[in-house]
Amino acid sequence: MATVARSRAALRLFGDDLRPDEITTLLGAAPTSSHRRGEPDERRRDARPWSTGGWVLEAAESTPADPDRQVAQIL
Repeated sequence: MATVARSRAALRLFGDDLRPDEITTLLGAAPTSSHRRGEPDERRRDARPWSTGGWVLEAAESTPADPDRQVAQIL
């Protein structure tokens, strides 16, 4: 069986009416990144606004791959 060199895992929630602070409260975890619809996307040179809201919680990248540990880290 082939060995996977590395893995990444994340819980990602998106929605036009998404309120990141409410998701944080409901899940009891701080996001890796979050934004509301219409906020400027600071990653872009023109800071174009986000078209939808988002809340992301990323697990640390794992080398070698260990998706079980990453899912446990997120949960």
